[in-house]
Amino acid sequence: MNSKRVLLSVGTVVGMLGIVGVMNFAKDESPSTGSQSPQANTNQVLSAAERAEAKSLPQSPTALDARPSTPGSTTGMKPELIWQQDFTAQPNGPPSLKYWNIATPDLSIYNGERQLYTSGAANVRVAGGRLILEAHRSAKGYTSGRIDTKGKVKVEVGSRLEARIRLPRGRGTWPAFWLLSANQPHTAKLHPTEADWQDARFYMWDGEVDIMEAYGAYPGIVEATVHTFGRSQERQQPVPDSADAFHTYWLEWRKDKLVFGVDSTVYNTYKKSRAMSTWPFTDDNQFYIILNLAMGGSGGGQIVEGPADVWRMEVESIKYFRL
Repeated sequence: MNSKRVLLSVGTVVGMLGIVGVMNFAKDESPSTGSQSPQANTNQVLSAAERAEAKSLPQSPTALDARPSTPGSTTGMKPELIWQQDFTAQPNGPPSLKYWNIATPDLSIYNGERQLYTSGAANVRVAGGRLILEAHRSAKGYTSGRIDTKGKVKVEVGSRLEARIRLPRGRGTWPAFWLLSANQPHTAKLHPTEADWQDARFYMWDGEVDIMEAYGAYPGIVEATVHTFGRSQERQQPVPDSADAFHTYWLEWRKDKLVFGVDSTVYNTYKKSRAMSTWPFTDDNQFYIILNLAMGGSGGGQIVEGPADVWRMEVESIKYFRL
């Protein structure tokens, strides 16, 4: 889910649904299309004592088990919890502005998406122990919710990031949990001109990491994707009850690879290369977290309106660990 690219994922799913069934789908892309560069828990950054307690976190459940839990690191080591948002323990109201920026209608919209983002409670709120991003249709079009941690919470190498999410139901929805570079160290070294930024893939010198995307036209399938200037790699994973149950979608960012999974299932591993064009995930690159629910466009496709004309993405928690 990036800001400007024409997504290739839907075509991949269409072409493989009838062939692969419940197996993983896979696709590697060479440079073709891309986006521009867009620009932490009312709970808390944990104290030393709380970090010690966090070291007793439970290990992974069985694959695609929807029970609440914190999977252990795939390294076999227990990760150290250093920041979290436990929405089940938060009061009703807006998400904490200490950690989150809430998008407004001023945010540019790409990919042919049809929604405008607002900061209103109808579109973004904490309620009933969940962060809710909700899309609505009105006579004026579609509104929805998007939040990010830019300038507030950063994700760095040697970490694990995960969120427990229940996805919306309905054709035309395009929910995502993803990362973009906050400090853009690699594009900065290239001394870019305005013409450079017009290159749809230029921002990918700093990388984009899509931990989870899903397309309402293809229910029960999620996708994890890495975008770099020289290469994109995406994988799909069936999660049949993704709109009925909460699942933990996660990323481990290590020195030599990015590893993606859902619950205890690993389904995408992107390995380090020597070229900056295909491995921008260096020690000096810092990313920020984005959660959003887009409608329509190149990923969501045609919106099929229902009686209520309301679509909801729910998040129980988001956790950040040091590996």
